[in-house]
Amino acid sequence: MTKNIITVVSTDEHKVKYDKMRALPIHPQVSEILGAVKKNSEYVFINKQKRPFNGDTLSSKFKDYIRSTGLRNELHFHSLRATFSSWLENLCASGESIQILLEHSDVLKTNLYNTVRQNKIEKH
Repeated sequence: MTKNIITVVSTDEHKVKYDKMRALPIHPQVSEILGAVKKNSEYVFINKQKRPFNGDTLSSKFKDYIRSTGLRNELHFHSLRATFSSWLENLCASGESIQILLEHSDVLKTNLYNTVRQNKIEKH
């Protein structure tokens, strides 16, 4: 992590989509919190065996929390991307900015998130 950026790269245990390195901006407060974490490992979040959590573990834990709170079962870890997109949209971020932050190849993919969300809102 450098200058409020987290880089995500493929490893033997985890493959990044299209094997493309991702640079993700983080809020300065998150950077401060992470900087204060005692480093017993090169990873921030580790399991009891001191190994990093994998995507399946995170998705499974997220689903457990969804069920335990009584939220809609169709929510899943990937839903957080749509939430992030919604929050950006509510803050009046441009479509291009949202596209860049979600790392979509084109703005049409980003607009699909907004269309799906809008259709769900209109049904309720």
